[in-house]
Amino acid sequence: AFILLLNFERNDIEENFQRTAGDRALALEHSIADNVEALEDIQSLYKASKDVERDEFRAFIEHELEESPGIQALEWIPRVLASERAAHEGAARKDGFPEYRIAERQTQGTMVPAGVREEYFPVYYVEPYEGNEAALGFDLASNPVRLEALNKSRDTGQGVATARITLVQETEDQFGFLVFQPIYRKGFPAETVAQRRENLAGFALGVFRITDMLEASLAQSSVETGGPGLDVSLYDRSAPREQQLLFTTNPVNGTAGQAPPHLSLSRTFDVAGRTWELVLASPDAGLSVWSIWQAWAALAGGLLFTGLLSAYFLAAARRATAVERLVATRTVELSQSNQQLEEEVRERQRTEEALRESEDRHRSIVDTAADGIITIGEHGTIQSFNEAASRLFGYDSEEVIGQNVKLLMPEPYHSAHDGYLANYLRTGEARIIGIGREVVGLRKDGTTFPVHLSVSEVSREAGPIFTGIVKDLTEIKKAEEVLRDELERAARIQIELLPSRSPNIPHFGLAARCVPARDVAGDFFDWQQKDDGTLDFVLCDVMGKGMPAALLMATVRSALRASAQLPSPAQVLRQVEQAIGNDLRKAESFVTLFYGRLEIEERRLTYVDAGHGLGFIRRAAGSTEPLEGRNLPLGVFPDSELQESTVTLQDGDMLVLYTDGLVEAQDGTMMDVRTLLTNGEGFKNAESIVDSLIEATARHRSGNDDATVLTLTCTSTS
Repeated sequence: AFILLLNFERNDIEENFQRTAGDRALALEHSIADNVEALEDIQSLYKASKDVERDEFRAFIEHELEESPGIQALEWIPRVLASERAAHEGAARKDGFPEYRIAERQTQGTMVPAGVREEYFPVYYVEPYEGNEAALGFDLASNPVRLEALNKSRDTGQGVATARITLVQETEDQFGFLVFQPIYRKGFPAETVAQRRENLAGFALGVFRITDMLEASLAQSSVETGGPGLDVSLYDRSAPREQQLLFTTNPVNGTAGQAPPHLSLSRTFDVAGRTWELVLASPDAGLSVWSIWQAWAALAGGLLFTGLLSAYFLAAARRATAVERLVATRTVELSQSNQQLEEEVRERQRTEEALRESEDRHRSIVDTAADGIITIGEHGTIQSFNEAASRLFGYDSEEVIGQNVKLLMPEPYHSAHDGYLANYLRTGEARIIGIGREVVGLRKDGTTFPVHLSVSEVSREAGPIFTGIVKDLTEIKKAEEVLRDELERAARIQIELLPSRSPNIPHFGLAARCVPARDVAGDFFDWQQKDDGTLDFVLCDVMGKGMPAALLMATVRSALRASAQLPSPAQVLRQVEQAIGNDLRKAESFVTLFYGRLEIEERRLTYVDAGHGLGFIRRAAGSTEPLEGRNLPLGVFPDSELQESTVTLQDGDMLVLYTDGLVEAQDGTMMDVRTLLTNGEGFKNAESIVDSLIEATARHRSGNDDATVLTLTCTSTS
C-alpha cells in the first residue's frame, strides 16, 4: 500500500509540472507564431495594392506593433538593381530622408556606403522609425547570414527565418532574428524558381527581439520569467551547436549541451523553416520524498496533456494542408487566366530593356568609377559629371552641367582654357588631349588641389566630345612629402654615423668620402684608434642601395664596432658573421668589405678582404700592387674560412680602397682608378687624393650605385 501511495504522489508531482510547463510552452509558441504572422498581413497588403506608399505602410502595421511587443520592427525591403541605385537613393531623400544611402556595416560596426554588386536589398520602410534609425538603408545582402535567408525565401516562395543575430538596432544584451516573406510583382507568375527570381519585388521583413517576445508572453500568462521552480530555455536546432541557444533564464541548464534536469518538458516547432525547441525545467537537481510523490502524480497529467496537444497539432496540420491545397488551386487558375496578358507585357519589356541596357551599363560604369569623369562639348560646356567628380569638386551634377568647364580651374588655367581649346580645334596642337599631365583643380569652396588630368577625344558628326578623367593626387602628394622628409632625416642620421674627421695618426694620413646614389647609402666607412697603438678601419658595401641597404649598413656598423676589441681582423669578421649572418641570408643580401688593422709604429697592415676586391697599394716609386687574400662576402655561407694578409708600408706608399659605384661608367664599362694616380706629386695628403678621385670620376659615373673612396697614406718618419 505504501508503494502504491508513493507512486501516486510521484505521479501528482509530474502531472502538476507537465500541466504548468505545457501551458507556458503553448503560450510561448502561440506568441511566436502571432508575431511572425504579421508578415503574412504585409504580404497581403502588397498583393492587393500596386504601390504601397510609406504612410500607407505605417498606418497598416500600427495595430500589429501595438499588439506584439516582441516586434522590434516591420520593414519593406525592395529589390534594387545596381542600375537603379542612384534613382532609389534620390527618391528616399526626396521622401524626407536627406542622409539616406544604401549602406553596409564594417567589422568594427561603422556604417559605410555599400560596395558595388548586381543587386541590393536595403531597408526602405521601417516602423517604428524611432529606435530603428540605424537600420534605414542597411543592405541585407551585405551580411552572409541574411543573404542566405533572402535567397532561400525568394526561391521557395515561403517565409524564412535567420539564425540568431545581433540586430543593427540592438542596444541591449539579447539575440534577435529576422523573418523574410517574399513579395513578387503583382500580376506576374511565381510558380517556378526561375519565375520567382525574375519577378521578385522585395521582402516583408520582421525584426524580432527574442527576450522581449518571451517575456511579454510569460507576463501575459501571469508567470514571471524564470519564476520559482521553473527555468525556460529556447534553442534553434537548425543552427550549429555553439549557436543554438536563443534565450535562457538559467545559464547553466540553458547551455546547449547540458543534460536536462529530472523534471523537464521540451517542445519542437517550426518557425519559418527553422526547427526551434522550447525547454521548460525544474531547477532542482533531485527530488525530496515529498516532491517524488508529486512528480509521480504529475506524470499521468503530463501524458494526458501530451496526447491532447498532439491531437491539437494534428488537427492544425490537416487544416494547414487544406489551406495550402486551396491556395495552390487558386494560384494555378489565376496564372492561366493571366498568361496571355503576361506574354504581351514581357514582349514589351524586352523591347524597352534592350533600349535601356546600353545606357544603364554605361551609367553604371561611369557612376561607380573611383576617378572623376567629366565630358564636355567643343565649346567647353560640361555635358556629364559623375559621382566621383561631385565628391572631388563639391558640386552636384545639376550645378555644373551646362556650365563652362573652366569653372573647375583656378588661374592661370581658367583664363587660358577657352583659347587653348579653340587653338586645338583649329590646329590639332595638343597639350593635354591624348597625353595627360598634372594640373590644379578648383573646388566649389574655393580651395585648390592637385590632380592628374587625362583627356581623350571622340569624333562625331555633331561635333567632338572630350572626356576627362580626373584623379585626386592630394594623398599621393602628402605621402611623397612625408617620404622626402623621412629620407632627409635618414640621410642626416647616416651622415652622423660616419666619422666626421680624419684621425691624427703619426706617420699616416687617413681620409674617406661617400657619395650616395640616393638620399641614403648602403656604402659606409669607419675607423677606430685604440689604446694599444693600432688603428682599425673598414670600407663596406652592402648589396643594394637606398633605405633597405642603409638599414643593413647600420646593423653591420654596430656589429663591427662591438667586435673591434678581438685580437685579429679575421676574428672580428667571424664574430660579425655569427651575429648577423643569418639575418643577411634571410634578407637575401650580403656584404663585401675590407677590414684592416694598422700597427702604427711597425707600419704593418693586417687585413681581411671579404669579397671586396676593389683596391690596391701604390708604392712610392709609382708601381701598384693588388690586394691579396680574397675571401667570400659576409652572409653568403656560415662558418666560411677567412684568410688574413699582411703588408708593410713605407714612406710615400698609399692604400686606395673604393666601391664599384666609383668606377662604373655610364656605358657600363669600369674605369681604372690607377690611371688617375699615375702622378702623385699633386696630391698633398689623403684628403686631396679622395677629393680628386671623386671629382675625376663624377662626370663619367653612372650614378646608379653609391660611390665611396678610402685612402691611407704613409708619410715621412721625420
